[in-house]
Amino acid sequence: MLGEAIRVWAAGYIRKSVEVSSGGPFGCVRNPLYVGSFLIMLGYCVMANDLPVLIAAMALFCIFHGAAILYEEWYLTDLFREDFVSYCKSVPRLFPRWRATNSAAGYSLKQVFENKEHLSAIWVLVTILAFALRIIFT
Repeated sequence: MLGEAIRVWAAGYIRKSVEVSSGGPFGCVRNPLYVGSFLIMLGYCVMANDLPVLIAAMALFCIFHGAAILYEEWYLTDLFREDFVSYCKSVPRLFPRWRATNSAAGYSLKQVFENKEHLSAIWVLVTILAFALRIIFT
């Protein structure tokens, strides 16, 4: 749930390919959506209670999301040039630095829906429910 909450928070700030997002969680870490996805994946692995699943999931997450991050940084550097380079110099890629940000400024619930993050939230809830049903009926 924490991972999806981070994703919803981030989705309310990001306007993909329109501007360099630096408000809210983007002021703490350049990839808050991936941080949220990592926490979701970690939660699923804990619910699965299977060490080989955890190891495989971590490896696959690092490979696929690592490649996506590198591609996105190349794309955003090409698109926004100095603005993105400057942003990269002041905000870490994956390990958040905790600093005060004006979280309310610029957040838009409408943007969450435009980014289709509500669909991710639904799937997270469905998956958690599936794990819960598995526990109840096993």
